[in-house]
Amino acid sequence: MESVASVTLSVGSTTAIGVEDDANNFSVGANQLIGSHGETYHMPERTSSLPLCGSTYDPECDDNLQPVIGMRFDTWEDGMAFYKAYAHEVGFSVRTWTTHKDDDGVPVWKRFVCSRQGWREVSQGAQDSERTKPKRKFKLSRCGCEAMIGFKRKDDGKYEVARFVQSHTHQMISPSKRYLIRYDLVFAPFTGVNNHKSCVTFGAAFLWNEKKESYEWLFQTFLKAMSGVAPKLIITDEDQSMRIGIESVFSKTIHRLCMWHILSKLTEKVGATMKNNPDFHERFMPCVWGSETSNEFESQWCSIISDFGLQDNTWLQEKYEARESWIPAYFMEISLGGVLRTTPRSESENAFFRHFANQNLALIEFWVRFETALEEQRQKELQEDNASLHTLPLLETCWTIESHGREVYTHEIFAEFQQQVVAARDHCHAKSMVQIGEVQTTTISSNSGKVRVVTFNTTTKATHCSCRMFESMGIICCHIIVVLKNGGYNEIPSQNVLHRWTKMAAWQLAYDANGHELEGSSTCLSPTMQKLYSETRSNFSSALHASKHCEEKMRYLHKAIGDAFVQLGQIDLVSEQSKVQEFESFVGTSFPSVINIHPPDVAKTKGCGKRLKKVQNNP
Repeated sequence: MESVASVTLSVGSTTAIGVEDDANNFSVGANQLIGSHGETYHMPERTSSLPLCGSTYDPECDDNLQPVIGMRFDTWEDGMAFYKAYAHEVGFSVRTWTTHKDDDGVPVWKRFVCSRQGWREVSQGAQDSERTKPKRKFKLSRCGCEAMIGFKRKDDGKYEVARFVQSHTHQMISPSKRYLIRYDLVFAPFTGVNNHKSCVTFGAAFLWNEKKESYEWLFQTFLKAMSGVAPKLIITDEDQSMRIGIESVFSKTIHRLCMWHILSKLTEKVGATMKNNPDFHERFMPCVWGSETSNEFESQWCSIISDFGLQDNTWLQEKYEARESWIPAYFMEISLGGVLRTTPRSESENAFFRHFANQNLALIEFWVRFETALEEQRQKELQEDNASLHTLPLLETCWTIESHGREVYTHEIFAEFQQQVVAARDHCHAKSMVQIGEVQTTTISSNSGKVRVVTFNTTTKATHCSCRMFESMGIICCHIIVVLKNGGYNEIPSQNVLHRWTKMAAWQLAYDANGHELEGSSTCLSPTMQKLYSETRSNFSSALHASKHCEEKMRYLHKAIGDAFVQLGQIDLVSEQSKVQEFESFVGTSFPSVINIHPPDVAKTKGCGKRLKKVQNNP
């Protein structure tokens, strides 16, 4: 795994609403309630206090799970987790109701209610006679339930249970059906990139909250599932709890921030004047994306801040202080595979998860949809593999190096490589070349206005360009292509072809912690034979693919396989297992030499009848 991108979104959560924003659920009127310390609170009165059955239900549970007025929690998140655990135990689901904050934005009141609280709002749309589309039939889940809990922030910063209504106006879900309860949880998937630059889901989890303890558990569980192998790179949003969890569990993993999440806030944070200023955006984006060194970025950034009078913008100051964690110029030597530069990737992944996740799903419904969505993701990868193996994109030059790239790369990667080949042909020119020993140094000019320096070892074929595109993207740049073309090289140097971008990347074997192949070979083989069998099959497939367009290579492979087959026939067959031994190995026990138990005689049941002979009619 070379890159793991993590995004977090909420499943089943609702946006906090204001204290006065529940008119659709209640009519005018109020009941006075007494909370802890003699405080009084007012609750809007419903138009109907009980369901038609006229019953209330008081759920019962262990005393240590039962909320009590006066209970205190360090944070409201802790209180919410406690109430959700109680709700799951007795058989109902919870949703956020209202939040009231002070002038500093700190929640003073936080209220959670039963998911069946309130009443469905009656639509005031077109009359039935005016409808042009069939009327959608809804199943009502709201029944005016008043069960709720309210947390109030105290002077010491802790939260106290100031309101608790235990009674429900509906029956609880039985223990055997608790998997149908809807949850208000944080959905945290791990997403990577395959050899087609398509998103791949490595795993996912539900979290009660977004505190550092939850993320530490998440990363530890992910590490265990991956047999202790941590990701080399992880890209997240700016969540501080997540950052602490990564530092604690993935101490050697490179952590970077997602540029899409940061830049999506730009227009909001710079104000209305800069939001619609084209000059600002034309300078800001190239500064962020195009800077190749830290000095270049810092110089351009300071110039933009000064020219547009943004010295007092707190958000921009914070982003500048954290520049080493999100500006590409500070980690050009890290292979990111272009993940940070793909804005549609984050958008498409969000759309992908929204496709099967919403707040109205029960856990079992979510699981079924999640499995279906992952199967769709796998099917897409198989289709892309098939297209890359059995079709060829069109060439745009007569250069042999482009044809070689078409042979080894998947269609998506080749499209990026082809852009570099065309740029090398049309826009790059060698200005000077100096060779000292085995190292050749070439200066390249291009339409970008920047002069690039390419070093090339004529013996080892090792290359390096000052633009550092290969180090960052895993594809050689147009400047290196010019040097190779001028040197008469018709293929990409093997060390510059990353296996992860090739058509055969998915053929690489994967083993579990015990050295067993995860899939693909017969279970009757021993672990050693299973590994040898898989490696041989993979090597043969790779050799066949590499030689299918070259007669000389194919003839060599054909002869090598023929010689190996003849050699195999000369090996002493005594060492091979007999059929009986093979079956015994598969079953795991030896066959008995004397058999005392025989199959019973066939017995006919009553009414089975006799077979009637067919009567032939005389002609």
